Amino acid sequence: MSEDLCAVETDREQISNGSSWQVIRSPQVSEKRTLLADALPCPEFQPLGIAHAGLMEAHSPFEVFRTDTSGTFILASLDGHGHVHVEGQWREVSPSQLCFLSAFSDTGIRAVGGMAWRFVWIRYHESRKTAPILSADSPVIQSCAVNGFEHAFSGLYEELNQAAPSPVLLHLWTTILHRRVQQFAQPYADGDRLWTLWQRVGEAPGESWDLARLSQVAGMQPEQLRRETKRTLGMSPLQQVTHIRMRLATELLVQTGQTIEAISGQVGYENAFTFSNAFKRTTGRRPSDYRRV
Repeated sequence: MSEDLCAVETDREQISNGSSWQVIRSPQVSEKRTLLADALPCPEFQPLGIAHAGLMEAHSPFEVFRTDTSGTFILASLDGHGHVHVEGQWREVSPSQLCFLSAFSDTGIRAVGGMAWRFVWIRYHESRKTAPILSADSPVIQSCAVNGFEHAFSGLYEELNQAAPSPVLLHLWTTILHRRVQQFAQPYADGDRLWTLWQRVGEAPGESWDLARLSQVAGMQPEQLRRETKRTLGMSPLQQVTHIRMRLATELLVQTGQTIEAISGQVGYENAFTFSNAFKRTTGRRPSDYRRV
């Protein structure tokens, strides 16, 4: 289930009285925002680039929306249902699903209905000039075992509440939390057929990639490719092609001075107009707006 966006989005934060949360932050992160006001500082976060992490029980109306976020946001849905804003749309997230929201894009989360939505989040702080934790073949939404995220966060939070937290245990719990993110952010091993496929697409995004060619490169029947891509990445093969192209286009926009016309050709679009419309549908803004940020 997804909901297209028509209006221009702006930063906003609405926290319902019934919502509750536990938060851990890097000592370098500001405490001004509501969710971070009582966060426990953890010195182990900074070396790994983690800005903050939390365990949330959200009740409607609850919504947090950020434009042009400065880092990747990972959400592990434990119980209940909610919506995440990803690639220009609000999409439903169910229990035992993991969601990755890219850095330097419009992202948001909101509770829906009358039931509580429990989730763990991890937010990274990243630079436009360095490689993010996500790659072009990282999933957007995938079903997986998410309880490990809650276990690692709760262990770290409990240790930080001790009178004299153990540096060894702080390092251990933080490393486990970070490794869980890495495990699912890179769903394929070298040599895996789908890993090879998406690497090929990422190396040649300007070429024509229809379902027949994708299936041939992957060595799978089209239906098998659809099924496996949906299972591992939470989208169809052609949606994944668009996803890869837009992530690569974003990198070119922020890291080079190439014209939008030149970038559109490199990522598989015949002209800048078609590319700009596709970019707007995916990210919520036009390439020219993104470059001015």
